[in-house]
Amino acid sequence: MQEQEQKRKQGHPTLYRPEYCEKVIEMGKQGLSKAAMALAFNVNRDTIHAWEKAHPAFSDAIAQAVDYAQSWWEDQARKGIWDKKNFDGSLWAKIAASRFADYRKVTRLDLTSSDGSVSALSKEQIEDKIKEIHARAMGREQEIAPKLRKPADDGESPLY
Repeated sequence: MQEQEQKRKQGHPTLYRPEYCEKVIEMGKQGLSKAAMALAFNVNRDTIHAWEKAHPAFSDAIAQAVDYAQSWWEDQARKGIWDKKNFDGSLWAKIAASRFADYRKVTRLDLTSSDGSVSALSKEQIEDKIKEIHARAMGREQEIAPKLRKPADDGESPLY
């Protein structure tokens, strides 16, 4: 037991400093990522994550910094909407989705039956599930849901 304590004390000293809390919040206000924060402290992102686990105040500061960064990016979008020449909404959306969970679309297809086992679906059931997911993504779930099981030869145009 004492041997383990000794080994822990003999390890590399941490580069963490309590003043990093304020610094990460300021970086977040500039829209910077955790990667940029890590580089500013001359460490890698794994070290940032280790500091978050070891120092509750730093973890709180990182969470606040990420919120500030998201707000900064949202401000850029608000400003950019009025500057159509120099604003690429598609690019902004991709950046936001890659950085912030609020902007990610997650679609899950549940293939489990009521008893918890995975069930095999027929081609028609798979097509219905795909149509249902598409309808949800397009915000037309109520409009399309009743049409999902109509036969293909009913003369109506396809849903896509």
